[in-house]
Amino acid sequence: MGQAETFREDLEALLSLAVASDFRLNKRQVEDVFKNYTLSSDQMEMIYQYLEKNHIIVENDEKTEPTKNRNRQVHSAADSANKKEAGPLDPAQPEASEEDEEDSAYYKMYMADLRGLPPFSKKREAEQLAKYLAGDTSVGQELIEGRLRFAAKTAALYRGQGVLLMDLIQEANMALIMAVSRYEGGSFEELILTEIQSAIEAALEEAGSAEDVGTYLASQVNSLMIVTARLAEELGREATLAELAERMHMPEDSVKELVKIAMDAMTLQEDEQISPELS
Repeated sequence: MGQAETFREDLEALLSLAVASDFRLNKRQVEDVFKNYTLSSDQMEMIYQYLEKNHIIVENDEKTEPTKNRNRQVHSAADSANKKEAGPLDPAQPEASEEDEEDSAYYKMYMADLRGLPPFSKKREAEQLAKYLAGDTSVGQELIEGRLRFAAKTAALYRGQGVLLMDLIQEANMALIMAVSRYEGGSFEELILTEIQSAIEAALEEAGSAEDVGTYLASQVNSLMIVTARLAEELGREATLAELAERMHMPEDSVKELVKIAMDAMTLQEDEQISPELS
């Protein structure tokens, strides 16, 4: 098994542990999972962002304070990228699919967030790769952020196959982290492309059958219910659709669809409970 597959399995195991622990982990649990990988503090930060995106609270070991309440501000992968730009290294812009309006809207918004990043040329990348190979892991984050547009555009080539584009992009970003940590020379672009393709194809395979899609949607609905309950507790009232979408980092239309799925499931359950009494 390759290191990329091992990394993915470790990340999935961590998510499963979090779900079993009421969507909570402590910092030591996260660090223990990745202690055998050579990851910089910035790369670990992106892992924490990935966990937050999945509505998982990571608490400090000492005071059980959620890490998102520390002095460092936690953003999504797109927000944290507002420092560097991929520049001319990106593949061609994929054509937007008329059948996937929600994905297209998200993609445009995500890419617009990255558009304001300063240039990251091929020459700059070569210089930073040389430093990285010389042992300066502090440049790892710049290498990651410099390829975020490349990762997003590669992920967009796989849209319309049963997985939300935002999830495909997140898979691509995690594969990008793995590619940087594995880089030992040669073509950096070929390495990250291979890692991204492998990660996305594995994600699509998992969602390939109707049963897998059902499991995936059930996970999304479960996250919606948890976020809804937490926001109601925080706000002292029922959260609006816009507030749910902001907390879940999803378009409002996607959240609306999840709400509909949840309501349909509740109605079906009620019908099943009533039907025996009528038979």
